[in-house]
Amino acid sequence: MNDSLGNASAASIPELHYPWQSTQWEKLTDVYSSGRLPHALMLSGTSGTGKKRFAGTLANLVLCEHPFDHDSATKGPSPCGHCKNCKLVGAEAHPDIRYFSPEEKSTVVKVDQIRQLNEYISKSSQQGGYKIAIICPAEAMNHNAANALLKSLEEPSQKSLILLIVDQPGRMLATIRSRCQVIDFPMPNHRQSLDWLMLALPNSSLHEDLLELAAGSPIKAYEMSESEAVTQKQSMIKDLAKVLKREATVVSVAAKWQKYELQIVLAWNVTWVQQLIRYSMTSDSQWVKDDTLLKMVQYLAGKHPAGRFYELLDKIQTSCDLVARKTNPNNQILIENLLVGWSELMQKKPV
Repeated sequence: MNDSLGNASAASIPELHYPWQSTQWEKLTDVYSSGRLPHALMLSGTSGTGKKRFAGTLANLVLCEHPFDHDSATKGPSPCGHCKNCKLVGAEAHPDIRYFSPEEKSTVVKVDQIRQLNEYISKSSQQGGYKIAIICPAEAMNHNAANALLKSLEEPSQKSLILLIVDQPGRMLATIRSRCQVIDFPMPNHRQSLDWLMLALPNSSLHEDLLELAAGSPIKAYEMSESEAVTQKQSMIKDLAKVLKREATVVSVAAKWQKYELQIVLAWNVTWVQQLIRYSMTSDSQWVKDDTLLKMVQYLAGKHPAGRFYELLDKIQTSCDLVARKTNPNNQILIENLLVGWSELMQKKPV
């Protein structure tokens, strides 16, 4: 998901990085200031933590002509914002930054793209400084592409920097990971997320609902703020309750839900199953804000152990992966299968 924030208020968008990225920024600017910047960095963490924006700001810093020319109150280097290179970066026109992502209608970064990266990174920069390549998401490289990248990682060119943005670290080849300095980007805690989102959406009263839907990511929560996701939540909970009580059919509810944005439907269901698992293991209902949902959660938790709910979670997350990979699944059938998974929870415990 894109880390850009459209029309968020200026007060909500930090100049250099998000508030929860201070540790990572200080670490890398310290390395940069001492002249020890590695040739390859892997920015690793869950989608929605702001890694792409961080990578862009770091690239801006590395290319800036006057990184220490700023107010003395600011600690460490930062992009000046005024030099030729900073202006080119701001206009998304700098010749020494290139992004490599899956092409349109593709879900992988192909070997030909990485060969282009290798050729680009081996040549002299046009502006006389660093050459920067950003791969996003890096786990989208197919096997041949990942192997091709090893050439540039094992034999780095002078003044070159490769930034790999990774949402799913487990999908990265160990040979790639071992040749990069890995910087972890954990999800911000709830307080950090809520504080930031309240600044970004000062006129909203749905911060908690949006964070719930976005699995704690304030960036994703912001991006969902203009959708009807929160409004649809109440209707979907009532529909799910009817399916569980056999007052509505799986087919009829699926036909209704497929009119909604599929990613939103899946996101709510992931959230509800996670709340079901948490309640099953702790009996803590503080995260379940809706009374109808709480009754369902309490009832189902009394019928099955938490392991049974993980099966449903895996099923839904598999559907999420299909959608993310742009495989164009049949929405009606996908949602029907999801609802069947829920309805199966109403069956008696096996003897």
